[in-house]
Amino acid sequence: MLGVGNVGEIGCATARWALWPLVLASLSACVTVRSGEAPLTLEKGHVFVQARLEGQGPFVFVLDTGSEATIVSSEVAAKLGLSGGDRAVISAVGGSRITRSDSVRNVEVGTARMSALSVLIGASNAGSNVDGILGCSFFKAFRVTIDYARLLVTFTAP
Repeated sequence: MLGVGNVGEIGCATARWALWPLVLASLSACVTVRSGEAPLTLEKGHVFVQARLEGQGPFVFVLDTGSEATIVSSEVAAKLGLSGGDRAVISAVGGSRITRSDSVRNVEVGTARMSALSVLIGASNAGSNVDGILGCSFFKAFRVTIDYARLLVTFTAP
C-alpha cells in the first residue's frame, strides 16, 4: 500500500494493515518490539537497510514485502552461530528448496528493535552484496512507513 508522493506505507502480501489486530494476535507473547527508524538505500528499485543481529553486523538486508520469512545468508548464520535446527521450505518464483530455520534473539534495524525473530538460513538470491531479506516475519510487528525523499524507514510499534 503505497501512498501518494514520497511517503508510503507498506504491508505484507498476507498481512494487510486492515488485519492489524489479527496479525498482532499471532505474535508470540514473548516477542518485544520497539519503534524506531533506519536510513535506507535505494538501488535498482530495491530498498536496503542495515541490520544488526545478536549485536553483530551491520549486515545489509533488502526489504521484501513479498517474502513471508526473514532470510539470512549461510555466511551470516555461521557468524551468528545459528545451526538451523528445523527443516523449512523456501518457495519463490524460481522454485522451492529445503533449508533450515532458527531463531534470532535480537534484531536491530536502525533504532527499531525486535526480539525472538524466526529466520530461514540460506541464499537469498538478492545479490552478492546482500546478507539477507527482511520479510513479513519482521514487518508484521510494526507499521512501516518509507519516506523516499528523506531516505528513511520508520517502524512504529503498536
